[in-house]
Amino acid sequence: MGWYRVERLLDVRQLPGSTTRQFLVRWQGYGAEDDSWEDQSSILDERLIRTFDVSRAQRPDAFSGSSTAGAWLAASQRKQPLVGSNHQACDLPTIGLPPSSSDEPARVDCAALEREAARATAAQLTAAAYGLDAFCFVAPCDCGLGLFARVPLRAGQFIGEYDGPRLPQRLQVTGKYVLGVPGTSVVIDGACENSPFNCERSPAVHANHSAQPNARLECWQVEVRARALEVRHRVVLVAAEPIDAGQEVRFNYEAGDSTYWAGQPPPETAWRQLRARPPPPSALEEPRCPRALTE
Repeated sequence: MGWYRVERLLDVRQLPGSTTRQFLVRWQGYGAEDDSWEDQSSILDERLIRTFDVSRAQRPDAFSGSSTAGAWLAASQRKQPLVGSNHQACDLPTIGLPPSSSDEPARVDCAALEREAARATAAQLTAAAYGLDAFCFVAPCDCGLGLFARVPLRAGQFIGEYDGPRLPQRLQVTGKYVLGVPGTSVVIDGACENSPFNCERSPAVHANHSAQPNARLECWQVEVRARALEVRHRVVLVAAEPIDAGQEVRFNYEAGDSTYWAGQPPPETAWRQLRARPPPPSALEEPRCPRALTE
């Protein structure tokens, strides 16, 4: 059982047929709703009783002897409530309101919405004609066709797979889109220029060269044990830095030990500053990174 401290005495009464006085007690750390009548014998600090009796003798009209005097006195002598961890009251939490927006609503007419929808449709049809994927699309650039980001890409994000028929290196006769699989004698014939059959061309094969690229090639080993004639490695294009939607994606053809240019590589252009209008994202082509296929 805990001890309660008396803050002050508010009133006094004496019940009929009793010789013991009762005091209306204000408890320390509590409010007027917790005031209670206590026998004089329960109040251990006699100084409080003496102080109360002296005050009552000096102001006899302030004490009516009724049970309502405590509430009246509490209202007339109410102090600032005690706040803190050791008292009943506590600091209220500070709730920050959201900042008010300074942007005024803009009215867009139907003609502007129709123009935007027409541009999006044109970009979709153009990209579909050249080739597109969930992360990238093919569009004209300053050196023919190039690969562009369809959505904003973060560093390390999968862009697309450099896909095509796998051939032994000895069967390569020609081709600008032939890529060797690192550590093997296998090449990827991206444009089917050395293959006896045609395959659907991967958009990633249109990525152009740059000595200051924003993407790189990675060789990912298939997790599941490959059987005979099945693909064991996937060569994928990965963003080396954040890439904006509509920005061209380029990688270094001669990164590592590979040699591509027989003579001088082409000069750098302002390809980083150019932007192509990307087709709208498609819910049917939700970007899905095939990292599960890696080691």
